[in-house]
Amino acid sequence: MNRVSALVDSALRNAWAYDELPWQLEVDPEREVFPWESFFAGGLKSFRKMSLTQRRSFVFRETCFHLSNLLVGERSGEHLVAQVLVLTARERPGHREILALMAQEEAKHYLALHRYLSEKARVLYPPCPKLRSALDAVEACASPEIKVLLGQVVFEWNAASLLSTLVTKAREPLLAAVLRANLKDEARHLAYSQELREPLAKVLSGGIARGMEDLVFESVRASVAAHLAEPVWEELGLTRRRMRKHALDRLERLGILHRYRTVVPDQLERCGFPTGRLRRRLGQSLVKGLLPDSPRGCSLAPAASRTASRSTSCAASPAAHFGTSRSRSANGSTARAPAPPRWRRVACAAAIACCSVCPPGAPSSTASSERR
Repeated sequence: MNRVSALVDSALRNAWAYDELPWQLEVDPEREVFPWESFFAGGLKSFRKMSLTQRRSFVFRETCFHLSNLLVGERSGEHLVAQVLVLTARERPGHREILALMAQEEAKHYLALHRYLSEKARVLYPPCPKLRSALDAVEACASPEIKVLLGQVVFEWNAASLLSTLVTKAREPLLAAVLRANLKDEARHLAYSQELREPLAKVLSGGIARGMEDLVFESVRASVAAHLAEPVWEELGLTRRRMRKHALDRLERLGILHRYRTVVPDQLERCGFPTGRLRRRLGQSLVKGLLPDSPRGCSLAPAASRTASRSTSCAASPAAHFGTSRSRSANGSTARAPAPPRWRRVACAAAIACCSVCPPGAPSSTASSERR
């Protein structure tokens, strides 16, 4: 049995059923199963001045933002895998079944995460606009090789890293079950990407158009931008420019930006992608444009979708943002906000020690020291 056939066999044997996840469980933000320290806002005076209830509400929403980005990535992954299946069906007939199974698995990931966020956590944010734009560009690209390269090496790697962080720290039973099921599939998807190194290297050996390099560069930048939970920060009354700078400084200190500048190009290079100029661009301009000169031009998102909750003035107090009994989700529906009293050890009805505590690529020991 060859490697691809073994992956097909693994997918069939380890398939999980959507209806068998413990959907009967309620997500209770007041239980001691969530993180409560914000990864990006934790060191700020504005955050420290908040009451414990307000902090936990803030981290709850910060985590939901990151899971919402993961959600849009799963939906795009479903589309990309289906495109590659159609475009390469004759060229690589032996890969049809694994690609079909991967598309089905991405669809289940999307459906499970969407149900968790919309029905259980009841907070669903619009995706980071830069991430959404990058995913749209990859989906529109005519080359199946570039779709595979970016879908598996850039976006799938980022998703697997986030899921690993979440699963390691998850104690909320329903979310832990959803993420564990997803992570098993994602590990198999990454294993499949290893089988494509040789055929990709052959295709890319003749060189690439500058536009392809631009697409790769912008996809990596979009992955960085997706860390910046701006709609949530705005709810705290913090300026976007200040929070961007604070967040990017932390990502730099923890070595996460270094990984984007080095690990991703290393993986691309193993697939035959020429990375000399890309490495220079990532070294010089990875975060360029994320800190515009004018505070008025800071937003990554259109003004109409800057926050998934009620629009509020930055001058309003944190209590004004988090003391309401209702909140508005990204799709415009009204949902019950987390109850203000009696929060205990952590904070997010939508996640565990998620990337709010330790984003993708962050060393877990460092994240632990941040919490102590």
